[in-house]
Amino acid sequence: MNINEKNESGFSAIELIMVIVIIGLIGAVGYLVYRNHHKSTNKAVTSQSVKPAANNKTVGTTSNWKTYTNNIAGLTFQYPSNWKINSSDLKPLDDGTWAGVSGSVTSPNNNKLIWIFQVVGGRGGNCDPNSGDVAFSSNNNCSSKEIISVEKLKSLNASQNKYSGTFEGGLYITKTKFSPSSNLPSLYPGMPSYSANTVSYQYCLDPSYNDQYASPPKVGTEMGLLFPCEYWDTGFNAMFTVNGSSGFDSSDAQTALNIMKSFNRL
Repeated sequence: MNINEKNESGFSAIELIMVIVIIGLIGAVGYLVYRNHHKSTNKAVTSQSVKPAANNKTVGTTSNWKTYTNNIAGLTFQYPSNWKINSSDLKPLDDGTWAGVSGSVTSPNNNKLIWIFQVVGGRGGNCDPNSGDVAFSSNNNCSSKEIISVEKLKSLNASQNKYSGTFEGGLYITKTKFSPSSNLPSLYPGMPSYSANTVSYQYCLDPSYNDQYASPPKVGTEMGLLFPCEYWDTGFNAMFTVNGSSGFDSSDAQTALNIMKSFNRL
């Protein structure tokens, strides 16, 4: 048979082959378009389902936290189970009686909330700035400090403990900036030291005694005989140092704030 002769349906063999090939090509192209479109749709859906989870910040909880209690000091607070805690008694007083306790709570990132509870305390003397001294400038006669914010905590539990006066007047959390005019050694084992004219930022948990020697902390800048936290050596303090001013918003800093807010009397 001549290949140019038409079959019974009116198509030649060549035309029939060409139709089959064209149909096959159309099917293949259609399949590729469908597959690529389906893959893009899946990617878009996956991306949309992940973004909200990535943008949502985990809300902190204290429901599974551990509790530290010191019956002698009449002191208690809570801390996360994945933060390491240690504490030790201070050197006894000259008469051999208990002088207090200090400790730290360390995050998995090795950031420390340090605290101290002592039976006696107080800072003597004063420091008068030289004429022309400017806060946080080098070569000032006195240390510089800025209290950036103040938050008064809720009333503490009543306590019959003989050391309960340490919290007289309540507790305050302050956000502070500090720079010593000279080297400031560690006041107690485990406490930080500071080099002259360096700037540090920290959250402080301070008591207010509401007497002639101390008043509630206020927002502002001052120069004088100062310490990183307002009443660092007057009975009780807790402090969490952050990495620069932006560190106040870090995850560890926010957890440290929750720890501070859990401090209470027995």
